[in-house]
Amino acid sequence: MLFVNLKQIWEIFAEKTKNGKQIEVCGYLASRTNIERMLPKCNSEQPFNFNSNDHRELVPIICGVETSEDRASCSHYPTIYNSYDSIIWHTHPNNSKSYPSVEDIIKMLKPRPNPNPMDSLIICRWGIWEFNAKNKKTVDMSKMEPLLKYYLEQIGIVAFKEWKRITGKTDENEYRNNRINLTKNILDKINEIIFKLKTKLHTFDFNIHFTSWESLEESPYYILKNLNENEL
Repeated sequence: MLFVNLKQIWEIFAEKTKNGKQIEVCGYLASRTNIERMLPKCNSEQPFNFNSNDHRELVPIICGVETSEDRASCSHYPTIYNSYDSIIWHTHPNNSKSYPSVEDIIKMLKPRPNPNPMDSLIICRWGIWEFNAKNKKTVDMSKMEPLLKYYLEQIGIVAFKEWKRITGKTDENEYRNNRINLTKNILDKINEIIFKLKTKLHTFDFNIHFTSWESLEESPYYILKNLNENEL
């Protein structure tokens, strides 16, 4: 069981979005055994520390903070380090999609000289997405992009539709810029869609999980679903 305090990322990130600009923060999750190796890749100031003596605890390392009036995009490594490390994470801006993008998923499907990245997490206003593919292989982009786009956009459609039904409001900007209460009905629909997506990507041994902030109210820690300490 690997675990990490991800609420602290969102708390710091949320403060940085008060000016209305899109901000994306990205980095790695490090253990006590590999943190010294990872730090040179991300030479920015590191605000987070281990909070326990448990060897299974991971700590977020920040590699970059990107700001844009349009779409922010953060790089996980400087040019001189032309490779990923094992567990990557990034935020989605508060006024952006609260689910993975097509590019986020494809990044995990593609084969590379080494198995990294082994797992990917997205921290957003809804909660935490975690996904990986244990059987990476060449992707037929002409087929994969429209397939992913369809299922991922369905997540946004069902959530917005349910939000309108609950609140009686129709302003998409208000919906995008505020944290919404994810009801059981919304969560059930999201889980239905990601189950269908997993089925479509079964040849990649693809796994995807979503955890809402509501389910973490009593603890700041998120337990990783796709990896354990023996796999790092």
